[in-house]
Amino acid sequence: MMKLLLVGTLLVVLVLMVVNFVTSWPSVLVIRYEFDKGAENASAALAPKVPTSIKAQSGSSYDPMEPDAVLDIYRGTGDAADGPTIVWFHGGGFVSGSRQDVANYPKILAGEEFTVVNVDYTIAPEATYPTPIRQANKALAYVAANCSSLGLNANKLVPAGDSAGEQIAAQTAAMISNADHACALGIASARACMGIGSRVPCCTAASMT
Repeated sequence: MMKLLLVGTLLVVLVLMVVNFVTSWPSVLVIRYEFDKGAENASAALAPKVPTSIKAQSGSSYDPMEPDAVLDIYRGTGDAADGPTIVWFHGGGFVSGSRQDVANYPKILAGEEFTVVNVDYTIAPEATYPTPIRQANKALAYVAANCSSLGLNANKLVPAGDSAGEQIAAQTAAMISNADHACALGIASARACMGIGSRVPCCTAASMT
């Protein structure tokens, strides 16, 4: 009986290993479950700290061609139109998470009289690198191009984030400040929209997105 149980267990492990080798989805689903549970707990813990006076502008599309390219804007009670705008990218190990998961934290920042743009992007494995960087770049370009109608200062945009979102923000900032890096990624940097001077790019615009 023990031998049969051992053989059965080994077969199950072998099947799982083969499936995981063929597709990343089993691992992704496990990670998403754990991350989503953690995000729910963190959001609940932050909820009592969210000011009741926060103004929200929800569901703006920064790229109509991509359904996940959506952002929300949070403001406090004061006039922060000329102050810094934090552009926040959520975490989740690149395979989970959404802007709704972290919404309470940007709202708390807005309560400190920052304007906060809370950005969604397409996670893996539905999207592959450098898709999140390209989308973050488009989000910054959208915010900068529409700063007047959105009531923001395009010269005071601060990319930031948590976990994977922090890395996305850092890579996007590096790409905006380094034309060679943007060319290596094949992405047309948002720096022109943000009023940042730039030298001639090292690759043609036709090859960039």
